[in-house]
Amino acid sequence: MAPGRLLQNSRQRAGPSSSSAPRNHRVDSSNELPPYEPPSQPLNDAARRALAQISNNRSTRKFDDHLKKSTELIRDAVGATNDRAWENHATLQQRVEKLAQAGKDKTEADLELENYVAKLGEDVSATTGQLEAGLRDVIDYRVELEDEPAVLDMVRGELESQAQNWRPREGANMSKKKEPRPSAADGLGDAMNDDEDAGEEENEEDSEMREPEDRTALTGVNDVLQKVRQSKAEDWTRLDMGQRYAKHNDYIMFKRTLHDAQHPTDDATLPHASAWFGPDGRPVLSKIGETDAPGEDDDELQIAGEVRTFRCPLSLQVMEEPYSNNKCKHTFDKKAIVDFITTNNGVVQCPETGCTQQLSIQDFFLDKILLRKIKRQQQADAQKDKDDFGMEQDEEEQVDEDGDTVITGTQRKIKPERRRNRQVVDDIEDDE
Repeated sequence: MAPGRLLQNSRQRAGPSSSSAPRNHRVDSSNELPPYEPPSQPLNDAARRALAQISNNRSTRKFDDHLKKSTELIRDAVGATNDRAWENHATLQQRVEKLAQAGKDKTEADLELENYVAKLGEDVSATTGQLEAGLRDVIDYRVELEDEPAVLDMVRGELESQAQNWRPREGANMSKKKEPRPSAADGLGDAMNDDEDAGEEENEEDSEMREPEDRTALTGVNDVLQKVRQSKAEDWTRLDMGQRYAKHNDYIMFKRTLHDAQHPTDDATLPHASAWFGPDGRPVLSKIGETDAPGEDDDELQIAGEVRTFRCPLSLQVMEEPYSNNKCKHTFDKKAIVDFITTNNGVVQCPETGCTQQLSIQDFFLDKILLRKIKRQQQADAQKDKDDFGMEQDEEEQVDEDGDTVITGTQRKIKPERRRNRQVVDDIEDDE
């Protein structure tokens, strides 16, 4: 992570302000700034106070909002793309199984479907890798932004130290009064004047050579800022990939979303965080149809797996907006938990039986992974109802080879009106 990359990029994009200059104003490119010279004196008290004000009044909310939105878009994109890849993979698998059961060969359309699914899988895998790399960049920016207050404090400390240790060169501001030179009328020859001139030149040269040793070296504010940022960046890059990203909440949510999209119908466990990066530091990203690398169960990552029902413990209704929290593994419907906390002065004990965790609204977040599971289950139930709605069972008696009577049945479609009428008849017969 390059020091100051996020803030520097922002300034470059913003460019010079044109609001204060007239439209026909031309910048004279010949008026270049003079070469940089190190400061000759440390910052005074007023300048250091102004620097402290910058640190105290600095707002990063806009940066935070942009980074948060970027993280959400990356997470949603990896879920959507892998969802589509899995759906096509599942369709192909079902088709292959039907052909195998019927003993039929693949048609040209089947071969085209196989090629399409294979190509889509490759494209989705490449896109997943790009999204993962983009998320790590966002995390780098977030860490840099979080370090900025500490960086400014370190800069202030360095400048305070310079001000305390700095000593001016002795006699730097004092003008030395020269004695009048003797004239020829005083009986002194020109040779003496020449000797004095030569001596003065030597003294000036010696003074210039000794000047750096006579005063404490100073560093400019910008140089101090860059040095501190570089130090912070080096501290970050010295950590391995797992230490940088595997414990970061944004990366954890990314991995959970990816795992859910690639394993929507099975109970596969998300591998332990120690398996998310290989020995070479490269991220380990599974593909559709592949089994994840085995790993130990990580309680912190199995939040969704702990939810046994999609019903809210408070409202007892299927959750429309599941709200999980960062302190315990319990999830509630947004409206129910917000109302519960609001009516109890903003801080409550977790409503789940046996949990003693104290919670506030700020601890909760919309659990998009659980929301995906709920919507997926609702779609499956709706499809099942649709399949069952137009079918009725016709039973008939037959005699098997042993002479026993057995009941067999066949399904056939019926009109909705007829089905409703039959249900009414069945209800009447039950009442009788």
